[in-house]
Amino acid sequence: MRRCLSAALLACLIMFGTAWADGGVSVYIDGTALEFSVQPYISNDRTMVPMRRIFEELGCEVEWDEAAQGITAVRGGTEIYMKIGDPVMNVNGVDVILDAPPELTEDTAFVPLRAVSETLGCTVGWNEAESRADILSASGLPGGVPDFSAVFGREPDFVSSTPKAYFYSGVSADTAQAYRNALLGAGFMEFGAGDYSVYTKGDISVLAGLSGDVYRIVITDY
Repeated sequence: MRRCLSAALLACLIMFGTAWADGGVSVYIDGTALEFSVQPYISNDRTMVPMRRIFEELGCEVEWDEAAQGITAVRGGTEIYMKIGDPVMNVNGVDVILDAPPELTEDTAFVPLRAVSETLGCTVGWNEAESRADILSASGLPGGVPDFSAVFGREPDFVSSTPKAYFYSGVSADTAQAYRNALLGAGFMEFGAGDYSVYTKGDISVLAGLSGDVYRIVITDY
């Protein structure tokens, strides 16, 4: 009986261990999946990604100081410095406290995805059900579409890459009106009535509106 139970338990451990390994965390930039030689993972409720892969994908020049265990990433006028195990990230001389410090895993330096992405001007969305992180680069919005994170004062609660859709909860009618004004001010023409309207400008179409307290933005560029 004990042997049977042990065999059954071993089978379950193998099955669940394989499911955990195969699940993992997926990362997308502007709708394109990133491939990693060492896979991203969750640490302290933060998505950790290989530092060189993510920084270079976001257009940075990267240097690794083996002796100091330090990471320097530079893009344009932004310089980021981080150290393995140090919860302080320095950005252009200003210290920023991290929820999860850089880590060394499988001889690879990992950094918190949201912290470095947002420092470089990106928007980050997280899909809990799919363990998927979506990064929208600063150039990810079609030309002329107003930066909604600036109007709403925060990043979207949820991001979908296909189609490009962004969701905010807890939005007031005044804030929704502010983004409508931003679209009209950017030269978009408005069509429709009710909860949602379609805004067009050239080859770009934006469906935007408030339903309850949830604001949805869907962008299509042809």
